[in-house]
Amino acid sequence: QTDSEEAIHRVLDGTVDLALVGQNTGDDSCIFTPFCQDTLVVAAPVTERYLKLKEKSAEFQEFLHDPVIIREKGSGTKKEMDLFLEKIGVTPSELNVIARMNDLESIKKSIVNGLGISILSARSVTDLEKTKQILLFPLEESVHERSFYIVYSKNRILKPHVRQFMHSVQNFYQ
Repeated sequence: QTDSEEAIHRVLDGTVDLALVGQNTGDDSCIFTPFCQDTLVVAAPVTERYLKLKEKSAEFQEFLHDPVIIREKGSGTKKEMDLFLEKIGVTPSELNVIARMNDLESIKKSIVNGLGISILSARSVTDLEKTKQILLFPLEESVHERSFYIVYSKNRILKPHVRQFMHSVQNFYQ
């Protein structure tokens, strides 16, 4: 478990056969196969403030002063978040960033425990929303869907069990 940039590096150095990543870097030595679509959401703890915001369909501007936990630089989610902020005219320096984490599970636990909010892939937090541990707010300008990719090296022949896993992932999300 790592960010997209590091996962692609591991594919290229042969540490892993393939990786599931949230960005296509366009690296010519890799094959990127999309396997599912997703959107970004604001994930927030279940508090009185956010429950009130949930009732009225809050806009992103209402979260600008809240404590924010963001992913590290190599993350596909971070890249998509930056594109979203640019689209709505907000610079990352305008956010009240309290932590940068490279582990999605740590970010999710921090939100559940009330440390702050984060912009995350909807698919990564729907389980916590279903169990009422967090609240999700769609991003109004995030109408484009984000793709997730299976990435592997062009220069390696995939073993049959790796190909079988790849097909299982693709079939699961179709």
